[in-house]
Amino acid sequence: MLHLGCLFGISVLAVSGSSVASSLKDNRTSCTNCEEKSPRIICTVPWIETPKSVTHLPPSCVLEWVGCHNYCRDLVSAPQTSNGLPPMSLAETPVKPCHNCRRQRLRCDRSYPHCNKCTNAGKECLGYGKLFRWTGAVASRGKLAGRTSSAPATVAGSDAVTATSELLASSGNSPSDAGYTFASSSPESGYCPPTPPVGRRGATPESMQLVSSRATSAEKELKTPYILVDPLYQDLGDSHRYYLSYFTNRLCKDLVSHDVPSENPFRTLLPLTKAHPLLQYIIVAASAAHMSNLVRAPLPSLQEDRMIAFNRENASRKALQDALVAKNKALRLMHAALQDIDVIGGDVALAAALFFVNVELIESGKHGWRAHLEGAGRIMSLLEPSASSDNSLRNYMLSDCFIYFILGSAFMPIKFQMKSYFEASQIPSILERAAANSYLCCPPIIMQILHGASQLSNMQDDETSPAEIEAVGIALLQQAHSFDIVAWANDARAVSYLHGIPIESRIHAGSAHRLAACLYILQAVPAVGAAVGPEFGKALSRDIYEHLASIPDDDPNFKATTWPTFIVGAEAADEEQQKWVMDRLQRLVMNCPWGFLYTAMETLPVIWGLDKEKKSRGWIQTLKDPDMNFLLVVLDDSCEDSDGLVTFWLLLKELLSRNIVAWPSLLDLLETISVTIRGSSAAAGDYGSLRLAIANEPLFFTDVWPSILRFAVALPKSFTNETIPILAPGQTLSLSQSQCASFLAHQFLCSFESPRPDFYDFSVWYDSNQRHPLAVSVYLHSLFTYFRIRGTQNRSDVEARMIEYCLCSAEPTTNPNQATTLSPPCWKNTQLSEIGIRKLELHSTEFHNIEHSGNAGAVVVSANKDIGFGQSATQEELHVGAAPESCVAVLFTPQLTDEQALSVNSAQPIIQFQGQRRDISWRTYDPPVAGGRLLFMDALEIDLADYGSLSSDNKGDTNGGELPDLVEKNMGRELTKACAAFTSWPLTADSTVVTGLWGCGAFNGEPTVKLLLLWMAASLAGRKLRVVFDEAEWEYGSSFVKLTERSSLKSVADAMCLLRSVPKNTRRLEVMQWLNDNE
Repeated sequence: MLHLGCLFGISVLAVSGSSVASSLKDNRTSCTNCEEKSPRIICTVPWIETPKSVTHLPPSCVLEWVGCHNYCRDLVSAPQTSNGLPPMSLAETPVKPCHNCRRQRLRCDRSYPHCNKCTNAGKECLGYGKLFRWTGAVASRGKLAGRTSSAPATVAGSDAVTATSELLASSGNSPSDAGYTFASSSPESGYCPPTPPVGRRGATPESMQLVSSRATSAEKELKTPYILVDPLYQDLGDSHRYYLSYFTNRLCKDLVSHDVPSENPFRTLLPLTKAHPLLQYIIVAASAAHMSNLVRAPLPSLQEDRMIAFNRENASRKALQDALVAKNKALRLMHAALQDIDVIGGDVALAAALFFVNVELIESGKHGWRAHLEGAGRIMSLLEPSASSDNSLRNYMLSDCFIYFILGSAFMPIKFQMKSYFEASQIPSILERAAANSYLCCPPIIMQILHGASQLSNMQDDETSPAEIEAVGIALLQQAHSFDIVAWANDARAVSYLHGIPIESRIHAGSAHRLAACLYILQAVPAVGAAVGPEFGKALSRDIYEHLASIPDDDPNFKATTWPTFIVGAEAADEEQQKWVMDRLQRLVMNCPWGFLYTAMETLPVIWGLDKEKKSRGWIQTLKDPDMNFLLVVLDDSCEDSDGLVTFWLLLKELLSRNIVAWPSLLDLLETISVTIRGSSAAAGDYGSLRLAIANEPLFFTDVWPSILRFAVALPKSFTNETIPILAPGQTLSLSQSQCASFLAHQFLCSFESPRPDFYDFSVWYDSNQRHPLAVSVYLHSLFTYFRIRGTQNRSDVEARMIEYCLCSAEPTTNPNQATTLSPPCWKNTQLSEIGIRKLELHSTEFHNIEHSGNAGAVVVSANKDIGFGQSATQEELHVGAAPESCVAVLFTPQLTDEQALSVNSAQPIIQFQGQRRDISWRTYDPPVAGGRLLFMDALEIDLADYGSLSSDNKGDTNGGELPDLVEKNMGRELTKACAAFTSWPLTADSTVVTGLWGCGAFNGEPTVKLLLLWMAASLAGRKLRVVFDEAEWEYGSSFVKLTERSSLKSVADAMCLLRSVPKNTRRLEVMQWLNDNE
């Protein structure tokens, strides 16, 4: 039985639900209608439930993309350290002195990755691993036999790295060509960021970089050739090796303010990935998602032709595909890791949780991050004091978690404020540990003030008097406005490796955050804004514009200005200011391609479009309104049970209430549904085929999507008992077109839990990797056209028209001399019925059109035991894909047994296919036509292959064995199944069955045996038989015509005797020849 209760009754943790502490406990709860356990899921974060298996997509080892002026392809790179040598595992303490100390016979402190003695002396430490040197030797074998190295014969130390880079450059594989960084736009490109709408110091750079090179010449990153890969990574595939290299060369730069390769604490995670696959997969997911965004970031200075644009899109798609697969695996590993956190260690678990947050923020920042952050908070509470002398990695991870918590809380309704492990009193001490080089470039005291203002805005009047709220708000405003940014900025120079950083841009970034915090206070606490007056806010905005405009795009602190840009953008009153803000956000995307920036660009127009009544409340208060929350799905407390759980149906209704007008928002919806139910995108993969199909459907969001939405939300009204029984033998289920449309809407949304292990939904059509892309695109077009038609029809009409699904069944007939379920009982007295043979240019699904088959006709469809749609262009898949109402049969049809067939009557065909397999064409019925009857009968050869009855060298041919089609038991099976199908509707004088050589191609059926058995079954059922052949089959068809004209063939018994006369060891496709030879 398909339990719609599994849709209405699935329990999921509400967005305001319990803490992650409960997530780490027993995570299963019973569905009210099912005996099986249903997963308890934290919205989109299934750490606590192992997701079902996903169709793993092949990793893209080679990515193609376009930089500003680089078209990079066939890239495989390796991770490296700052000295150009392979990295060493942190778990292995050096047992020997570094190479410098050994040569000079000095005592080495064996610090990793660099000896402090070398560093203090201003020397480059050569590390502890092996030193590789180009010798100029002659190769003795292989393709390079007799050739010498092009590098100098005497290269040592740092010169070896230089020689290596030269060698790469000479071979056309220089680091820049390989895609480690993207070159800046040339001055001739003509692109210049617009000047700010206000301000006197609004200098902007004359050119921009897609990815700025933030290292100074002294800090220049050094590359290693592909063959010099650290043994740590030898067992990794090329794809993971590349993404780990991308992490250390590109993504790490976004995680700190100034990226000094040897001092970036996040790079120390890399050696831990070998021992901790969880860390490896989540870092790969973050890197691949980041690369996907980077490749598709807008390039205003680049004039692309169609081929380059296609390759950019293709590269972005492949990177996103890798990210989804890696994230799915990481989610599984996270579930296992949380069972015993001591095994992997608290720091590794915290790093994984933090990067789950990062992945969500890189993808879109709309969902998932909050629950991951709660998990990170829970892990933080379990951390033991670190025994390591270097706590920089932990400090930065804790700092980032607190920053995400504070910024996330700034726009979160009070009911969703985390019952958290983030204590306000800890904010200054935690943030101070990484303040010098934090990516946000914001003083800790400003963050504490921001958090205080956020909490103040959530206080109710009945808790604290308005006067007290105003007084505290003014005090916070004064504290923020008077903070000494210059002194804070200069404090960073106390850190040895930051003594040369640009202080001016740090002052501008810190000042922008300080002023943005002041603006936030004015909006979050309206009483404060009223007390200081509107001119004060305008002055703050002008100063923020000036500070932002003073930070050029290629400055390391440019990426730190996202939050103040959003705040001042929300205050933008005129079109010029709004345009400047949106342009700056677009440049931020190119500099730091994190998806939450796209969310910010989507949110600002919402704020600008608020009506006067809502603006009078303040835009922050409006965003905190649960009805306006743009980050989270919002549910009332009344929807939750005592455990903070809500039914999935209520969550789904909230998701469907969103305004979906473009592909990104639809993708977010589908991903949220899939991850909530299955723990991953599952078969949907990267949604590439679906995205392309929607792009080719110009009216999708205006005509198709509203219709899908209408029927999806109508499901409870369509099925008041919340269940659909699985069809029993002989049972008929009648569904209205409206009910079918509701089912199809949820199959499109993939919002049904699997009622049985072999169940699948339309997600099999969504991934870009399809066996038959053309067929899948047409199936989706058929589905979209169906909803467009249903959306224009009168509601009463779609509720009145019915589609019938009947599981035809008969008693098994092992003795063909007896047909216990048929009349008349004597085969000798049953004359063979009228048979018509027709030649077509191409096979077609036109006979499903009732105009061709008639009210009393039926079309035979050669099916699998598990009937339904698919990704190819078999006869079954073409008929089901052309008539979407046939697709719902997979929800309640069991696996067909030997004596069963499925009859589907009146499913409306939307399109007509011509041809088969790779050679297909199609047209849409306009105007729409009515559908006839389809008879789904599984082929014998498929069943035999499933049961292992055919050997690998005997699939249909005898080779000394019996032809399966001629085995007495099998002939009885085929005859019984066909008779059950042909007697499933009332007999009239016009009752006709249409068939072809179905099951006789890839399924290895014997055509003569099959057609004779179908003729016999039609005769026993009193039906006429019409057989169609295409041009390629007509040679055989003409022979079959002669066979039917034999005078000896008069009754059903005659046909059976003819089949029994054929030797059982006759080879497949030779039965007709034997009959002709022995006539």
